Amino acid sequence: MKPLALVILIMTFTSTVAAQVKHRPGATQATRSAQNAGTAKVATSMVAGSHSVVLSWTQSTSPAITGNKIYRGTASGSETLLYTSSTPIVTYTDGPFSTGATYYYRITAVNATGESGYSNEVSAAVPSSPTAPTALALTLLSAPGNHSVVLNWVQSSTTSPAITGNNVYRGTSSGGEVLVYSSNSPITTFTDGPYPDAATYYYRVTAVNSNGESGYSNEASQAVPSVPASPTSLAATQQ
Repeated sequence: MKPLALVILIMTFTSTVAAQVKHRPGATQATRSAQNAGTAKVATSMVAGSHSVVLSWTQSTSPAITGNKIYRGTASGSETLLYTSSTPIVTYTDGPFSTGATYYYRITAVNATGESGYSNEVSAAVPSSPTAPTALALTLLSAPGNHSVVLNWVQSSTTSPAITGNNVYRGTSSGGEVLVYSSNSPITTFTDGPYPDAATYYYRVTAVNSNGESGYSNEASQAVPSVPASPTSLAATQQ
């Protein structure tokens, strides 16, 4: 079989892993032939949650491949079996990881006669996400004709890298929040509204730094009442 060329991306995710993880017993490293190390690439995106590692490689072509195996470790040369695919694949997403660590990967190809030697080894330094804000609390602010919701929270305790901004998420159901505001500097308060109609709003906030975005703060909700309809037909008579 031709050797596999493996490359790697680091991305930030809030959703579940793109490929379902299936754990298998580890294989003995001495039975695999190591190849040259590959080149790592890094992609970043600001989304709530944690970081995932995206592997991609050039598949072996002959004889016909029936599947692939992914090996992972926390030291060079220490990889053990992480995932086995039952069909040929050329990409795999591992994670998400919420804490910083360096992970090492190699892959193999499988067909009816057995398993190939290892691809090149690649590594991904996964950064730590900032700590999530805490103690999110809401206050209803009333004004003629409408209501606003004032959010206050305790800022993330992350000091390195420093917090560079905060994101505010709002929804009309618990767990259904979407991004409504991003600040370009650290903040601990935000006023949302005004709202003329009755509804219950749910909020969560996150902290952002150069490593990405934290997990969510606690969720808080506020019932916004209806305001009365405005009077009409106002007239003035001079006396």
